Amino acid sequence: MNNYGLLDERLQENVWETRIPLKIKMSPKDLISSNIPLTLYYSLPRISYLSSIFGDVIKNFEGSIQVNLPDLWIECENKPLRWQYPLGVLIDSLGIDTSKGPITLTVRFREIPKDEVVQYESLDTLRFYFMNAIKEADVIRYPTDKKVFNLKTNDTDRLKKIIYENSPKNITDYRKIMNFDKKLNKYPVKLVFCRTDIVLVKPADVKEGEEKNYTIGNYLCDALTQNVYDKLKQKCKVIIHGIEIEENMSFLFYYFNFSYMDTFLYISFVDKIGPE
Repeated sequence: MNNYGLLDERLQENVWETRIPLKIKMSPKDLISSNIPLTLYYSLPRISYLSSIFGDVIKNFEGSIQVNLPDLWIECENKPLRWQYPLGVLIDSLGIDTSKGPITLTVRFREIPKDEVVQYESLDTLRFYFMNAIKEADVIRYPTDKKVFNLKTNDTDRLKKIIYENSPKNITDYRKIMNFDKKLNKYPVKLVFCRTDIVLVKPADVKEGEEKNYTIGNYLCDALTQNVYDKLKQKCKVIIHGIEIEENMSFLFYYFNFSYMDTFLYISFVDKIGPE
């Protein structure tokens, strides 16, 4: 593999297969009966969406509370989770070590913080936000010849189906749909800041002829300025898919192999001391 850009299919498959163990319980604040529901355990792909299991969550907890789906929300360490982002991004943004066993998530059905959490109505809600993210990235990648906008209906339907099946086996189908040959204009990137609601869209502009030498460190200096990036590095680890970056590695290596299904590369800035 060309280590500065070309897709390494085996590496990408490993990224898609990487899972996060979850322990999902209900908040005692929301119980209306003495029946304590069973705790749920999942092992979900990092690339999946937490909302894809909301149906199972409802079935498990509906005997303990009168359920109104739009009032469902999930928190982790008292932080509401924005389910419209991939699961791996949510966990990375909290600076949680996934190697220490299941991560405890708490299901809530009351007092939804509407200023922090998007209300979930159905799978169509997930599909809507996923396709919006895909289209947002498409405008960055191909501003004058938008590829995703021109997909056939059956391809769009297959793409929507992939996001809630939670199966890394879909990677082959995903590649067939998203394998556009035309050179990208810019590369979609989102910067996520630990324990905040700040997500910055900062596309990367890799000049022709500079593909080999343009590193992830170069990108972060361009996106944030050298001064800001240097200050952030003193306080934060820079994480992609749960792994601390190597500054001298090619940006394109990270983009082609570690992007999520919405074609964004998510880079998280995580407190070095970890969560309290």
